[in-house]
Amino acid sequence: MLRGFFRRITQLFSGRGRIDEAFLAELEETLIEGDVGVRTAMNLVERLRVDARSEGLSTPEQVRDRLIAAVAELMRDERSELRLPAEPPGLILVVGVNGTGKTTTIAKLAHWLQGRGKRVLLAAGDTFRAAAIDQ
Repeated sequence: MLRGFFRRITQLFSGRGRIDEAFLAELEETLIEGDVGVRTAMNLVERLRVDARSEGLSTPEQVRDRLIAAVAELMRDERSELRLPAEPPGLILVVGVNGTGKTTTIAKLAHWLQGRGKRVLLAAGDTFRAAAIDQ
């Protein structure tokens, strides 16, 4: 899914001559389907819409570069601390659309927690997928 998301974003910005409302609507839809989040997708697209008008962004490349900068800024601004209860057990629930890297993230998180002396137990929640438990 993640590869599909990036492929769709790349295709969206390729072969477009100009930026219009149809393009921005498709971008917003792609961001939402890529699990960016409805509010975040809407805010990003509105920001691009305003920038396109006020700064004369007209090519897909200009808008793509502005989108990359806006996402990087969002990621830089968001810092949160993992707060587990003082007494075990702690529970972390990971949800998201298929193919967005949840399993990889869970493995990295488990490794990180183990490196800090925590005991980790993983349970598969996606039992409809072949080999979900084995993975």
